[in-house]
Amino acid sequence: MEAWTAFRGERRPVPSFDNCFCQKHLFYLTNFEATGGLAGDWRAWQFPGVPSSSTRHTRSPRRSESTEDHLERIQELVEAKGYARVSDIAEALELSRSTVSNMVRRLAARGFVNYERYRGFTLTAEGQAVARHITRRHRTLSDLLALLGVAPEAVADDVEDIEHHLRPQTLRVFESLVEFLRNHPAAHRQFLEFHRKREG
Repeated sequence: MEAWTAFRGERRPVPSFDNCFCQKHLFYLTNFEATGGLAGDWRAWQFPGVPSSSTRHTRSPRRSESTEDHLERIQELVEAKGYARVSDIAEALELSRSTVSNMVRRLAARGFVNYERYRGFTLTAEGQAVARHITRRHRTLSDLLALLGVAPEAVADDVEDIEHHLRPQTLRVFESLVEFLRNHPAAHRQFLEFHRKREG
């Protein structure tokens, strides 16, 4: 595979790799004197078919904690009375009405909320799907911590600290663990006894 570098608008092959440092398909010139002082004039080594460093290891953007908190509260309110209002969410999350109103408009722009100013609003189908995932995640973590013997008064706070940073694959593992502990009471009791003795 031929590597090349741009020099003064011309495409030139690289004559030697003797003084180059290689790291994961990208070659960075450290001291290139063989062509009469090209060091410093080169811009980037390019290799056909190899993604640049800016395109590798990218991840889909995550929803913010605030976004998830709002969707979760909206879903709870809709289930309770058929719609949600800015004032209800502001009270539940202990935020100002203007803060909640701005967030609701952003959620509507992202397709999560059916929003009309001065009227109650509901979740779109996409918003409902996200809210169901958030609810399922919250329930799974609450059940798991309770099964592991975490004090009831600590479960809610711990779930709030954990849930927004949980990857989907990790959630599936936790769901399996909850199911396992419920379906194997002897193993569950054995773990709780082990933990009790370990704590002394």
